[in-house]
Amino acid sequence: MTQATIYSSFDYKEVIQARVKELKLTKKGLTLRKLADRLSIQHTYLSRCLNSDRSHLSEDHVYGLGRCLDLLPEEIDHLQLLRSYACTTDKHRREVLHARIEGVRRDRVVSAEEKVFRYDDFQAEAAYLFTPLAVVVHVALFIKEYKLNPRSLCPVLGISPDRMKEILRVLDQSDYIVLSDNDPFQVIEVKSKYPHFGREHPLMRAHQSTLKMLLQSRLQQTSESEKDSFMVTFSMDGPGFTRVRDEFKKFVAKVQQISSEGKHHHVYQLNFDFLRWF
Repeated sequence: MTQATIYSSFDYKEVIQARVKELKLTKKGLTLRKLADRLSIQHTYLSRCLNSDRSHLSEDHVYGLGRCLDLLPEEIDHLQLLRSYACTTDKHRREVLHARIEGVRRDRVVSAEEKVFRYDDFQAEAAYLFTPLAVVVHVALFIKEYKLNPRSLCPVLGISPDRMKEILRVLDQSDYIVLSDNDPFQVIEVKSKYPHFGREHPLMRAHQSTLKMLLQSRLQQTSESEKDSFMVTFSMDGPGFTRVRDEFKKFVAKVQQISSEGKHHHVYQLNFDFLRWF
């Protein structure tokens, strides 16, 4: 789901309806009745809540819908925030919630509707996605020693200073960091910006494939004591597939929480591929 859709609206019902409409293009047969069945509620109740100003979904129902509609954990959190804003009758709380929503909107997307169509922005995204180490360097710069001296990442990543300079330039142009105008290795600011390039982005798969090739090489060089690798093969049905995917999203949200609460000392990589053999 585009950031323009979820973060530009104050109406949680509008966000849900837009997401349903979006998913109907790729998931044939998706209906409100089927969504209601998954939430164990009447489809007439779901329809009334989404189309009436007098009825609202519960927090649990909004959370469940977010999962059914493949929203990211942070997007579900924002949906809950919008729902609270719509339901509160306390004037002061409404003002506080409005300020929080505006803060999220500023952090997440600025003129997002334009961003989709601007050629310069697409060029910046392309440069980022075709520079697989950019995401690694960006995360590493939250570690103080690397922010103060990005060159020290060169031997760690096996790249030259010129290559590091190019990666920093890409991050600067893509608004992940702010570089000094006088020194291409002086990082003034590292921005807490973690974009999610979904399946709809034309370059997402190419980016993942390139990064995975680098990771395979890195994996071979990493000692057994410093890595965990596992594979599981199992059988189940379609709803089970969806449940496992939802559980992984919750796990990723927990990892994000643990990461934000801890200290930045090292950079780690966690991958997850989930597909059907036949």
